[in-house]
Formats: sequence, C-alpha cells, structure tokens
Amino acid sequence: MKDQGKLDEAILCFRKALEIDPKHLKAHNYLADVLLAQGRVDEATAVCHEWIRLIELQPQSTRDSQELATRLQMLGYTQYRAGAWRESIETLEKSCKLQAGGTGDCGQWIVLSLAHARLAAQPGLPEKEREQHETEARRRYEAATKQIDSWWRVRPGHHLGQAIWDFREEARKLIDADVKNE
Repeated sequence: MKDQGKLDEAILCFRKALEIDPKHLKAHNYLADVLLAQGRVDEATAVCHEWIRLIELQPQSTRDSQELATRLQMLGYTQYRAGAWRESIETLEKSCKLQAGGTGDCGQWIVLSLAHARLAAQPGLPEKEREQHETEARRRYEAATKQIDSWWRVRPGHHLGQAIWDFREEARKLIDADVKNE
C-alpha cells in the first residue's frame, strides 16, 4: 500500500498488526517509515522509541545488536527531520558503534553530515564549534558518498536506498551552499 501511495491505509494496517502483535518489529519499522513519509515526525519518533524499548527489554544474550543499530538509525533519521540535530548525532553515533566494526555505514554517515551541517549554520554558535561541525559534516559526507554510489548501483529502487539517496542530495545542496558562503 505504501508503494501505491495509500499511506493512510498502510498506517491503519501497521497499527492493526501492532494490536495483534505489539512486538512485531517490522510493523514498527514500516509504521515509522510511513509516518515519516507523511511528515508526522513526532509520531514516527514515538514509534521508534517504543521499538527500541522492546529490543532493550530482551535479555542481553538474545538481543540482536544489528537490530538495535537499525532501530537507532531510524530514530536518528526522525530526530534529524524533527530538527533535533544534536540528539540525531548522539543517536546515530550509538548506532554506528553497534554496526559491524563499530564504524557504521553510509546511511548513518549521510544523516550525520546533515545534522553537523545544520548545527554549523546555527547563528550565534562559537566559531570553534562551528568549524568542528563543518569539518565533521564534510568528512561524513565524503565517506558516505563513496559508499552510496556503490550501494545504490546494486539496489536501484530500494526504499531505504532511495531515502539515503535523498539525504545525500539534501546534504550535497547544504554543504555546497556552505562552501559558497565561505
């Protein structure tokens, strides 16, 4: 239904699935994704927090750190969209640490670049902090871009790939604008 543009119907279906099975992690994921697509950031954030809580309730021995990393990544995306850039950075850094090797991937890096760029553009920010955010924005953007190009080629049309691609285009415009203003 989401792919058909029937977002309201998709939301109802995912909410019904969660009534039947409140621990259905994929239903949480898809619900947050659709809410975010509709611009309902606060609701998407609440869904993300709930599904992270469900993962954290699992015994440590059975908890899937990759699953938690993915959920934190989605929360970081929603925090970014809500304008909570510092929180987004903190959440995405946690997500990166849980990824294989502790470094994260292009999905986290591109939103980290955006959050840092947005913070760097804040009026009244001390010069040293602004420079740190600008440097980190460019570093994350460059790392993400290399991986996005190779990732996208093998997964055209993938819904997460499209979101990452869109974030990259937003970052490209934002970071290029910063370069021109210097």
